[in-house]
Parts: sequence; structure tokens; C-alpha cells
Amino acid sequence: MNYINAVVRERESLENISLVSFEADSQTLIMVSLELSDEIKQGKQVVLGFKSTNISLAKNFKGELSISNQLKVKIDSLNFGKLLCSVKFIFAGEMQESVITKASVERMNLQVGDEIIALIKSSDLSIVEVL
Repeated sequence: MNYINAVVRERESLENISLVSFEADSQTLIMVSLELSDEIKQGKQVVLGFKSTNISLAKNFKGELSISNQLKVKIDSLNFGKLLCSVKFIFAGEMQESVITKASVERMNLQVGDEIIALIKSSDLSIVEVL
């Protein structure tokens, strides 16, 4: 599991669905949530969580995507397995990990030091702790 310390910037709710924006490391993150606690409001510090298998990676990307969370990062390490590869990068001062197929890493020719975009769907983020 990956974790990011963030601050709630804005919350928009309709019935039991909320769209929340956060700031972390000068970047905006967006989360969609059902039945979110009323304590999640502007200025509140939280810890966001997301699975390593829920992070897609893009290299040399140009264009538009519906994925709101596009984190600009640099690859810190690659750990190859037989089928999968762990791609580690630092975001918001913490080591984060994406697990993708070895074939994707090879096809994209990912290397340590490459600047890439880590993509996280807004429905894949969750609040794991309110500080």
C-alpha cells in the first residue's frame, strides 16, 4: 500500500457522493467517495492510500486523459520479477510503488532516472487516516 500526506483543499458533495481535492507536494489529487465523514473539510490533514497495482505509468505522454491524478515523478528503482516489475518513485517525500507487467516496462524502455507520470484513478484513492 502507498501513502501520501495531503491537505483537503475542497469538498463538493451531492447526496452521498463526494468529490474531494487534496494538495500534496504542490500537486492536486482528486478522490471520489461514497458516504464521506463530515470531518473531511477544507484545511484538514489526511493520509491518502492506494494500492501499488492501481497505479498506471506513462512515459512521453502528450494528450488528455480522464484520470485526474497525474503525478510527475522520477523512477528511483526497478525490481524485475519473472512476470511483474516493481517501479519505485518518490512523491511527497515518500517512496511509492507501482507494480506493472515486466513486458510493459520493457516495451516502454523504463530506466532509473526517467521522468514519468504516475496515474491514479480518483476512485482508487482512499483516506486511511485523518490527522
